[in-house]
Amino acid sequence: MTKFKTIAERFNVVLFDAYGVFNINGILPPHTLKVMEDLVSSGKKVGIVSNTTQISAVAEASYAKKGLVKGKHYHIFITSGQMVHDSIRAQTLEVPGVRYYVFGTPNFQNPDPIPSLFSNSAYIRVNTPREADFIYCGIPQIHGEDRVNLEDFRPLLEELSQTKLPMLCANPDMKGLEDGRFVIRQGSISQVYKELGNQVVYYGKPDSRIIDRAIALLGGNKSETLMVGDTLVTDILAANRAGVKSCLTVSGGITEDALISKGQTVNVANIQAMAKSLGVKTDYICFRVE
Repeated sequence: MTKFKTIAERFNVVLFDAYGVFNINGILPPHTLKVMEDLVSSGKKVGIVSNTTQISAVAEASYAKKGLVKGKHYHIFITSGQMVHDSIRAQTLEVPGVRYYVFGTPNFQNPDPIPSLFSNSAYIRVNTPREADFIYCGIPQIHGEDRVNLEDFRPLLEELSQTKLPMLCANPDMKGLEDGRFVIRQGSISQVYKELGNQVVYYGKPDSRIIDRAIALLGGNKSETLMVGDTLVTDILAANRAGVKSCLTVSGGITEDALISKGQTVNVANIQAMAKSLGVKTDYICFRVE
């Protein structure tokens, strides 16, 4: 595996995913923050593109408390939640109507019953699917608890599928690392719902629009951009679709967990084989951002 610094020096624009890259189970490793700081101080344009339902300002404030500072470690922070929020404000949200039913928990560790990306909008949360125009995929929890087994949700999704309502997914990540374990996230729920024959509208990686937006805001171009992430089917696929180079990070990330779960050794050959099986191409592979 190639050292990240050796890879990054070839690019003028570097885009980072958050979870599994500089956020490892809630911890921001000092060596990774130092690399990001060095990139900014050397004149590189650094952005964060994250699949989180938080709007960008909320994500920035949350990470600032952990030591990730705008202007010091990065220039822009774009979230999939912000992409949805902006579509709501522009009245271009790609689902019908304004009444939505929440599957799961609206806000992670937040008692507010309204998902933050719908705040101060004309959209109305309803209590039952039969009142709704579409379904919003919230945090996949049952009785407020995360689950590691996707099958726990299948009966609920099969019942919901009978409504034939479209689903809005504002976080296409399949799993997330919480309290030392990989738990089910919105991307997995939406995938099952789609497999059941329903329409799903996605915002965030692997949709390339979030990368396109980041490059435009940074004033860069695709030929000089590197996308850094830990997940083949979101981060790296988004880079492929956007036409930019990609770097897969391994330590503490989704791809490492996927290989270990299959009983495979975490090495370049097995990573490349997995990428090929998924129809994804990663240009670089590094152990971690250091």
